Amino acid sequence: SLILLSATPHDGSARSFASLMSLLDPTAISDPDDYTPDDFKNKGLVVRRFKKDIRDQVSNDFQDRQIIQLKHQASPQEEEAYQSLLEIPFTQKGKHNAGKQQELQRVAMQKAIFSSPHAALDSTLRRIRLLSENPNITTDEHAEVFALQNFEHALKQIDSQSFSKFQCLVQQLKNPTFGWNPADPADRLVVFSERIETLNWLLTSLTMSLKLKQGQIEILHGGMPDTEQQNLVERFGRREDPLRVMLCSDVASEGLNLHYFCHRLVHFDLPWSLMVFQQRNGRVDRYGQTLQPQILYLFTETKVEKIRGDLRILKILQTKDEQAYRNLGDPASFLHVYDPEKEAEKISELMAAGITPETFEASLEDSHDNSEDDGDFLASLFEAGEAAAKATQMSSVDSIMNSISLFSDDYAFAATALKQLSQPDPIAQFNTEDATQMVIITAPVDLQERLKRSLPVEVRAVDHRYTLCASKDRMIDAIETARQAKLEEESWPQLHYLWPQHPVMIWLLDRVITAFGRHRAPVIRSDKLATYERAFILAGLIPNRKGQPLLVEWKVAVQRGQQFTLESFETFVTRAGLGAGSLPNRGDLQDTSSIQAALPSAVEAMKKYMVNRQTVFDAEMRQKLSGTLAELQRLQTLQMEQLELRLQANQQAEQFKRTRRERRTQQIHKVFDEYRQWVEDTMTTEPQPFIQVLAGVIR
Repeated sequence: SLILLSATPHDGSARSFASLMSLLDPTAISDPDDYTPDDFKNKGLVVRRFKKDIRDQVSNDFQDRQIIQLKHQASPQEEEAYQSLLEIPFTQKGKHNAGKQQELQRVAMQKAIFSSPHAALDSTLRRIRLLSENPNITTDEHAEVFALQNFEHALKQIDSQSFSKFQCLVQQLKNPTFGWNPADPADRLVVFSERIETLNWLLTSLTMSLKLKQGQIEILHGGMPDTEQQNLVERFGRREDPLRVMLCSDVASEGLNLHYFCHRLVHFDLPWSLMVFQQRNGRVDRYGQTLQPQILYLFTETKVEKIRGDLRILKILQTKDEQAYRNLGDPASFLHVYDPEKEAEKISELMAAGITPETFEASLEDSHDNSEDDGDFLASLFEAGEAAAKATQMSSVDSIMNSISLFSDDYAFAATALKQLSQPDPIAQFNTEDATQMVIITAPVDLQERLKRSLPVEVRAVDHRYTLCASKDRMIDAIETARQAKLEEESWPQLHYLWPQHPVMIWLLDRVITAFGRHRAPVIRSDKLATYERAFILAGLIPNRKGQPLLVEWKVAVQRGQQFTLESFETFVTRAGLGAGSLPNRGDLQDTSSIQAALPSAVEAMKKYMVNRQTVFDAEMRQKLSGTLAELQRLQTLQMEQLELRLQANQQAEQFKRTRRERRTQQIHKVFDEYRQWVEDTMTTEPQPFIQVLAGVIR
């Protein structure tokens, strides 16, 4: 089986999502450019979970965020700049026409000044240069340049003292009640802005205002090489590094862990996308954050009515982001756009159209209330998974069953197995430490070959010496130590987690299984059995045509007199007192001829049971197979119909369409024939079960 885990499974592109689905099931989607959730949602391919869905299970690792909203009045210099912006007669193709395109230009410049006067100044100077360098500049363009120069002059009057948002931020950072301490290596700060010009200005201005030293404040932006970006992120997560303030563009809003020594995040400018709100906040408000995240928003208040309305729209976006965080989980439930850039474009178009804040807020609420009926792709896509989660109303860990073991834990098994297998000749050089639950082993040649195939190169030990530890606390400490290591040193933990899926443990289990040799099994003595009882621990397996186990059951065939009855493994282990260290080794050899003679009857009893299980199980599988094959036929027919529809709409020559029809038809038949054969081989059981004798038990 294949499982894909993704934080962003849908990026707004139907084709890219279809490619993900094809990895799970190549027949699920007939046309990657034209499909609906009904094509595959009933196949159980997708389940979506938000933080709110698992909050109760990991409450200690998800701190409830604190939202800090700071409002500040625009300075007179800023008010003048806002008014100058509204007076610019933007032009398109040399002409000024009061229409949508001109309003979109104003909104774009407005977005820059909402970030900082310095970002707006950069955009203004570039626009002036573009128009002025045109030898055929028109009268309307001259008027625009004149107004842009007035705007330029107004922007240059805004210094750090009259930049109200900056002053508000500095006052907050210096406020003792806020508690930020740049001298504390575990109290760092992330500041987000969309514009690189704003970040560059903040680098200089915050350094002076906060009296930061060299290396204490850095910029992370998308124009940097990947290696430099990763270097900064790693520095930010190391206690001994002097870095205290990270100024980030939105390149850092996706996928980066900035929470190790940082729980404070500042939105220096407000995103124009609900998805970006979520992505930014997720850098510090994420799994593993030990302190309460503090999210700081800066809101400018102005007397210029048009600017005040558009700023209010951004404030509404922040409110909806918080509503999604608290109650919904998905901010896309408001705008129904699944791409940050498209969300920002939508907001820009609404502002350009002159939408009022009240109308905008009402439209968001109506959109959310009707989301189940408006064809929202993702809402429908994940409907089945969400319904299942609501129906069960249970923790995902409640369905995890503890495996039955004769040992108290994985370490006890590993230590015992190594000692037992090393008699009389050691299978490897090893040490075990009960106090720390650690196994130190130098891999022999056969294990070295396994590890070459199953461990990344970075994890393999040069001297083939591995330390496995079963203590989760020690593993967490080892991971933290590795994360804080110097860049030139090995960044992988020195310890490996000792659990059943580690390659060393799988190798050890295989060695235990083969230790008894072919067609041999141990005989165990238990004083808790009755004198007339003897038992065989048996494993029954029903494979499919590919030899893969579809059904495995452990039973104990207990003989009382001449009759054999089957008992559950769990019940028998308890009543017989089987367990590591619970039964003494008497050291005497026993005559096993009588139990050997009874073995065929025990195997026959188990075989009869498994044949009956196979009959019932096979009937269930055949019913599922029939439904699956019928669904495959429906999907194949649908794909052929889609092919014909596309060819009919194609204006190419008949020869081209004929060639494309033949090629695509062959592809469709090949995919479905191969998948149909795979399904049949996978879901069809072999008629004869496989019986394995695991152990005999006598008194």
